[in-house]
Amino acid sequence: MCIYFSFRETEDSRVCKYYCCRLQIDILTRFLELNLTDQSTKMACKGRLAEFILHITNLVYFSAGIAFLVVGALGLDSPSTVIDLLSYIPQVEQLSYIMYLPGLSEPPAIYMTVIGSLVIVLSFVGCGGAFKRNKFLIMGFGLITLLMMIMNIAFVMYACIDPYYIEGDVIKNMNKTLVSSFKPMTVGNDGVLKPPSEESAKAWVTMQAEQSCCGVNSYKDYEYVTFSVDNYGNAVVPPSCCMQVIPGAIPESTSNFTSVTSCLGSSDPTHVYRQGCLDYVMAQVTRYGFIATVSATGLTGLQAIILCLTMWLLVLHLDKNTSV
Repeated sequence: MCIYFSFRETEDSRVCKYYCCRLQIDILTRFLELNLTDQSTKMACKGRLAEFILHITNLVYFSAGIAFLVVGALGLDSPSTVIDLLSYIPQVEQLSYIMYLPGLSEPPAIYMTVIGSLVIVLSFVGCGGAFKRNKFLIMGFGLITLLMMIMNIAFVMYACIDPYYIEGDVIKNMNKTLVSSFKPMTVGNDGVLKPPSEESAKAWVTMQAEQSCCGVNSYKDYEYVTFSVDNYGNAVVPPSCCMQVIPGAIPESTSNFTSVTSCLGSSDPTHVYRQGCLDYVMAQVTRYGFIATVSATGLTGLQAIILCLTMWLLVLHLDKNTSV
């Protein structure tokens, strides 16, 4: 409403009313313009916030890519170095002597090298798209990130559904070290047992005694292994495969066995562990293979966050009311 003054209905009063109405119209127009400007500013701030968060997330993404690439490249160039680093984890050092772990590390190393390289390139594309506000770069970044995320999800699901997918390679590597490196415990004239000095043979002896197992699949695997036991020329299994009075300990003499004669002094042993060590080794391999699964899951989660931020930035870019 116009503001009325106590003028008489004269030409002057009509002019006053006219200018009062014009003033209120101008005020209303400026209020609407200010409101529209405020909305535009809010949208622009959201766009800036999305850019900032995407830059920070891409920095983390880049760091993850560097870590994957370094570990993968190191695994391809010097697998033994990676195994030495992992040897600080319990049981890994023993497994490295029982089977050829560098051979098993090659596929994960290739995967980590490829993924790390792609992540590094993508992080630059994502930062460039957000900085330049180029919707085509942002869309390409989001699409490739989505494809990589689907690939990681497939890898994680496969590893969780079938953790024994490398069992064939494990059996092959265990047989290789058993045939080429195994040496039994020596038996003295007084029955005292002495473990072998070679690391691979010592690891086999320790595992069989502590886990109450024998060979890879069964004690019959020793039919293909050349060895001899002092004072027991007919032995077809090593002393570490003999049943013990107290299972789970490394025997120190033949008196620790339930029946040394039935185990070492017969061509058809009875007091012997018949179960192979494969189940124990596979349990350890899948246990530490869980590290790779967790790493892939973490990368997938990071990619999901980045994908959401990318879509947010893209929506703001396409909005006509924002300058992003």
